[in-house]
Amino acid sequence: MDNQRLFLFFALAIVLMLIWQAWEQHNAPPPAPVTATAPGTPAPQDAPGVPQAPVPRAAETATATAGPKPAEALASDARIQVRTDVIDAVIDTQGGDMRELNLRRYPVTLDKPEEAFPLLRDAGPELFIAQSGLIGLEGQYPNHRTPFTAEVGRYTLADGQNELRVPLFWRAPDGVRYTKTYIFRRGSYVVDVEFAVKNETRREWTGYLYGQFQRMHTPTSGIFNVVPSYTGGAIYTPENKYEKIPLDNMAEKPLKREVTGGWVAMLQHYFVGSWLSAKDQRNEFYTDVLDGTRHVLGFKNLTPTQVAPGASGVV
Repeated sequence: MDNQRLFLFFALAIVLMLIWQAWEQHNAPPPAPVTATAPGTPAPQDAPGVPQAPVPRAAETATATAGPKPAEALASDARIQVRTDVIDAVIDTQGGDMRELNLRRYPVTLDKPEEAFPLLRDAGPELFIAQSGLIGLEGQYPNHRTPFTAEVGRYTLADGQNELRVPLFWRAPDGVRYTKTYIFRRGSYVVDVEFAVKNETRREWTGYLYGQFQRMHTPTSGIFNVVPSYTGGAIYTPENKYEKIPLDNMAEKPLKREVTGGWVAMLQHYFVGSWLSAKDQRNEFYTDVLDGTRHVLGFKNLTPTQVAPGASGVV
């Protein structure tokens, strides 16, 4: 009899909790509408310093700003389809972003083996994209707002081919020519990104590479989701090793740390996207939050790459 009463007590408690949760959801104020502004003219770029997301500026002093920073509209242009033996990817010529990346060998669910798991996507509440570009002291540099061009709209890793290069092109008003190339390899989930610089000016070219993730995340709720899996940022530094950077902390405690080597990453349950840096490269790791919804985690080089007048180089 006592066991029956105990069972009824727990059943009643669960029902009351469900009623309370439904009442809270029904009476909660509606969320404020999110407005996105179109990207404006990039601000002048100086020397490496505090990043000003969404485009990390080359140098500026940290200034306090009232309210959250507005999220730029995620513009889109031509879409380049890329297929390897393990990856289906989409690169957008607007900014040269990696907008989609599906893992061909990992299905969304076991009952849908033909549907690949989408690690990166540029729409919906789980938006997650990879961006990269160059910043510098003089002139204009290709960043994730730059309108690149492409010669081909679809690339496929052919049988017997071990490497697939996907180039994007842009010429700056000062005459410097840039080729941003994604490099895919057979059987590999590592994708290299390189910028070839052809300096056709009379001055030395100096530039710094940056890479960043933009991520939105809507956490799941409910009384039965007691221990949800971690979705958020993480970094690795030789000094402190692995550290989690929760999305909620990015607005309260913006990250700004000088590191040699290391990596920055966004984690989600079984999968991770990461920017991997050379072991001897000096970087600044940074975070930002745009309009309270998009979380930015990235790195930028602190050691410049230089290209002499009339010469070519690769970052």
